[in-house]
Amino acid sequence: MCAFEFAVARPSHRSIHSFSVLHIALTAAIAGACPHGQAFAGDRGITYSIVDGFDVGVSTPSGLCFDGQSFRIANYGGNPYPYGEWIYSFNGRTHKLTDSVHSPDTFPTGLTWDGHNLWVIDNYPIFHMSAVKMSPSGPVLGWIPFPLANDPGGLGADGTNLYYGLNPIWDNPPGQAAKVYKVDSANGALLDSITLPSSSVSGLFYDRGTFWYCDNGTQGIFHIDRNGNTLWSSRSPGPMPAGITIAQGYLWCLDGALHRVYQFDIGIAPPIPPNFSAESQRSNVLLTWGQSTSPAVRQYRIYRGISSDFFTAACIDSVNNSENSFADRGAQSGYEYFYWVTSVDSSGLESHPSITAMVLADEPLPGETTLYQNYPNPFNPGTLITYDLSVTTHVRLTVFDLTGRKVRTLVDGPELAGRRSVEFKADGLSSGVYFYRLEAAAYTGVKMFMLLK
Repeated sequence: MCAFEFAVARPSHRSIHSFSVLHIALTAAIAGACPHGQAFAGDRGITYSIVDGFDVGVSTPSGLCFDGQSFRIANYGGNPYPYGEWIYSFNGRTHKLTDSVHSPDTFPTGLTWDGHNLWVIDNYPIFHMSAVKMSPSGPVLGWIPFPLANDPGGLGADGTNLYYGLNPIWDNPPGQAAKVYKVDSANGALLDSITLPSSSVSGLFYDRGTFWYCDNGTQGIFHIDRNGNTLWSSRSPGPMPAGITIAQGYLWCLDGALHRVYQFDIGIAPPIPPNFSAESQRSNVLLTWGQSTSPAVRQYRIYRGISSDFFTAACIDSVNNSENSFADRGAQSGYEYFYWVTSVDSSGLESHPSITAMVLADEPLPGETTLYQNYPNPFNPGTLITYDLSVTTHVRLTVFDLTGRKVRTLVDGPELAGRRSVEFKADGLSSGVYFYRLEAAAYTGVKMFMLLK
């Protein structure tokens, strides 16, 4: 029995958070269609429900992907043949049909999104046994031939390379395992292959070094590692799985016979908040990030540490899912800090941390101009004079003896707002009481100090 493992953080406020490992292993328990709300049991007795889904209203749907905003679904075998194939867009939140573009392929059997463009796999001329690259609005940008192609099905992308499934149905004895091939998305060159634990591929999704795929021959769904080992397997919720993807923290499976996309929760962590950054300001460290497109995300957690190791950081606060910024007012000036943000869904699952943002905290802007007592006092031969400037202005700092005679000018020029310190060395002066005066804009302050030799 195999298990799919992932870490779920359960941090406490202002404490070093720990990770526990949640093991979920799910396999076939029911046959045929699984309507909304029906329990779906796994091989460890864990049950979950299909939480939602939507009807696509498309004849012979094949291929499923998510482009960050919309689900894309293709169909094949439309009329008039062979130019009746389309790629349909369904809103990622409402699941309503919003748009369609003509498919460049006559038999599209796989779709994937590489982060910028759509790719379509073809199982018939015009682009025979190839992958076609399309802009989101439909125009063809290029295509690559597959080095091995007798019956391709399913398509995945890792941002650089493409992966496609190859079914041995036509050229090999029945029961022989299918494969996933890794190819260069620039020229189609074969880079690697993985032998699958089943005999066909009808949908494929690449996920951080692992693969999810569905098999319409056995009506199965599989999660495998890069060596082809099964991490999880299950019967499909419909009799003809034709596409699979992970989006918005859920697994989605398209059924070609029932014309429906099923959404179910198997404990997939929510997506990582994108575009995270930190900026040091005078009174705080401002953190910003992009809001998640997943409706399952309920809040964001903010972590702060003094090293780049996330596992030593502490959760300092959380905000709801409508926020995309946080001002950390607890950072001390002059210290180097590391920050992260995570997404948390309604079931309490937490995403992996965002990219690390490092920042050197600035000192807070003083609320008023103030001259402080020097330290040490009495002194010999030197002492430190500190003052706050609430605004950027011209500053004059001078030292006088008891008779009012000016003995030293320490500062005479413009200075930025903030805390400033000046060292005074009493070389050539005799022991006694002296005064130092700060003049800055409308402020004048005088303090007394004593030189002992």
